[in-house]
Amino acid sequence: HDITERKRAEQEIARHLARAQVLREVMLAASSTLEFNQVLERTIGALWAMLEAEFIGFARPAEDGDGLEIYQSQVRFDLEMENSRMPLDGSVCGHVFRTERPAVLGDVRQVPYYLEGHPRVRSELAVPVRAAGEVIGVLNVESCRLNAFAREDLTFYSAIAGQLGMALENARLYKEVYRYAGELANAVTELRTLDRLKNEFI
Repeated sequence: HDITERKRAEQEIARHLARAQVLREVMLAASSTLEFNQVLERTIGALWAMLEAEFIGFARPAEDGDGLEIYQSQVRFDLEMENSRMPLDGSVCGHVFRTERPAVLGDVRQVPYYLEGHPRVRSELAVPVRAAGEVIGVLNVESCRLNAFAREDLTFYSAIAGQLGMALENARLYKEVYRYAGELANAVTELRTLDRLKNEFI
């Protein structure tokens, strides 16, 4: 009995250490690049290496406003799901995006709005990803086991979603600053051209 308890405690410690390492990897990725896609790829890769969930994905609003686009670097879902979309009505990710609240589903077959990505999936956890206070995507993990996710899993994946949100916001701010710098450079060029033309006529 003592040996079993000790083994269980050691497994729990190893699990917490692995999660801390994943969160550290995501934080490093978010702080080392302004390319959100790179951060997302490293995040999904780190989560996959931890082997806690068989299926990992990320969805964000489609540019034309029609549902959510499934990010191409998701792990293990059916190939026909790659680069496709999820409806806001009729998918767990859509439900999380619209309600802005996470979802922990012990048995997806009991949920009327579950959208099947793989026939073996039995449970799902989806958390909103926020940037500047606004939900801009959904991080989604699924498992072939019933009731695979607990409250501590929700805390962990919410922390990962927080880092993704920061990375997205940083990428957006960088693009805005870059655009503003370009506009400012164009304005300076136009002013210099006007000054040159004015001097020529004086």
